[in-house]
Amino acid sequence: MGSIRDGSSCMENGCFICCLETSMPLSQADIDWLSALGYTDFTVVVDDERRLRNLNWACFFLEDYGCRIYEDRPEGCRLYPLILGKGGAIGLDGDCPQADRFTYTGVDVSNLRELVNRIRRENAVKP
Repeated sequence: MGSIRDGSSCMENGCFICCLETSMPLSQADIDWLSALGYTDFTVVVDDERRLRNLNWACFFLEDYGCRIYEDRPEGCRLYPLILGKGGAIGLDGDCPQADRFTYTGVDVSNLRELVNRIRRENAVKP
């Protein structure tokens, strides 16, 4: 998978806006990976979708200095600010104040479509 980053990190720029009141969906692979790293109680189910849990209006993994699992963050977090918008259009999230620091030229955007479809399939299957 390619990267949409241009070399600058949100953390390096002190930006964590996307980590506040997050609604980041999680794939089973994300959950399995983070669980294997020893993390627990980081998910919540909203509208039949497993998502990152918020604590005090912020992502479960956000701390004062930033994301404590940045190198191991979920796939959706890695792809952000690339989003699947209305009508299936892929683009950069207009709510991201750092969006002008990103590019997805040369990135296989099908990774985002595949992730969204995989999460939808997984959430359609009730355990």
